[in-house]
Amino acid sequence: MKTLFFTFSRSDYTSLKPILSAVADDPFFDLSLIVGGSHLIDEFGNSTLDITVDGFAIWRRIDFLDPNDSSHDAIGAAFAYLVEACVTSIRDAKPDAVFILGDRWEMLAVATAASVMHVPIIHHSGGDLTQGSMDNQTRHAISHLSHIHLVALPDHAKRLHLFGEEEWRITVTGEPALTGITEVIKDTTSFYDTVPVCRS
Repeated sequence: MKTLFFTFSRSDYTSLKPILSAVADDPFFDLSLIVGGSHLIDEFGNSTLDITVDGFAIWRRIDFLDPNDSSHDAIGAAFAYLVEACVTSIRDAKPDAVFILGDRWEMLAVATAASVMHVPIIHHSGGDLTQGSMDNQTRHAISHLSHIHLVALPDHAKRLHLFGEEEWRITVTGEPALTGITEVIKDTTSFYDTVPVCRS
């Protein structure tokens, strides 16, 4: 199954990385990765290098974000540009599905493009709640545009069902970012196991 993945920041890549690793090892999937946003900005570390070091080939880069974009007008223009770029990318890639993660406006642009092009959307992280934040509206909008829902907790699955999403479309998978944390803990533990203990 040809699946198009998107990452636009370090924060979403942290959760996406374990999923990409699992998909890359599964012959059922044909993975294509689109990278953009703050990944391409030098002031934020140009983290595309981290992605390639992790062994993932970048199929396409979308440069839509300026580090000085902070006004509503600038973000609106970036959103419009990103929707158009996603339409072009989806048209060129011809995927069976797109995979998006999280609740940022960039992912809403992807979902908007995929929805109008009738490409199935797999979304991770729906059903969550962020108190006092616009992320809720964005997340819920993405959920309503999506076809398959992967969620972190049973409460999230229940919330999506109450929103009207069919139960068979919802799977509780856990939070993939915790996989990375577990790996860090293992690495740290093994390091300290090799350090001699000083006794007085």
